[in-house]
Amino acid sequence: MKDANANVVGTLIGQDVVVLKVNNQAIATYFDYSGFQSYDSCNFQFWHTTPDCSGTRYQDASGGPPIDYSNNNTLYYAATPIQTLTITSVETFSCGGVNMSLPGTCHNSSVVTPFPAIVGAVQTFDLNSLSLTPRFTVSFP
Repeated sequence: MKDANANVVGTLIGQDVVVLKVNNQAIATYFDYSGFQSYDSCNFQFWHTTPDCSGTRYQDASGGPPIDYSNNNTLYYAATPIQTLTITSVETFSCGGVNMSLPGTCHNSSVVTPFPAIVGAVQTFDLNSLSLTPRFTVSFP
């Protein structure tokens, strides 16, 4: 897949999913011809090993490569090392472009039954730093 200036964006693995190399890690994210798809904050959730959503935020990493989401050109992804941890609370966000660097709503053990999950600590990446120019195109040999 290439951008408007013929720069390689990444490897297409689905109709609207491309794999990028971010900090030496393969990360899949959604795109369309106009660039990387941005999702509203209410589509995000972070998992925690503490009952009060404190400490490290984690994301599901059970697939390979993990499919992660961007919000306003910030990619949120599950970074290595990938590990199995017991999740005891889930942090969610309201719709409408909420600042996800701030705490969201915590759902603790009164709502969430602790469960084992394959996760990575949440990291962010500025997709603008790739200096890609939409219109994204896919070509086949």
